[in-house]
Amino acid sequence: MKCSPGDLAIITRSGVTANLGAVVEVLRPWSKRPGWWWVRSLAGPRLSNDGTFREFATVAETALAPMQPTLPMPGFEIPALEQVALASH
Repeated sequence: MKCSPGDLAIITRSGVTANLGAVVEVLRPWSKRPGWWWVRSLAGPRLSNDGTFREFATVAETALAPMQPTLPMPGFEIPALEQVALASH
């Protein structure tokens, strides 16, 4: 599995063209269909295959691309919040 609950992902394949590129939160596997996930749109309700607008939907894992967290560049450290607070006093 390339997705896990809590991941943010981009929809890369959809029967509804308007949903391509949509960012969703991966919620949980869909128990009725292995390889599919329940997701929540981060942009509010989106057009569904049946013509209605829905915030929650099921999407095949093969149609999702998990977003990777941005990592710091080599040699660049992100200071902890405590360090920033102490440095400003």
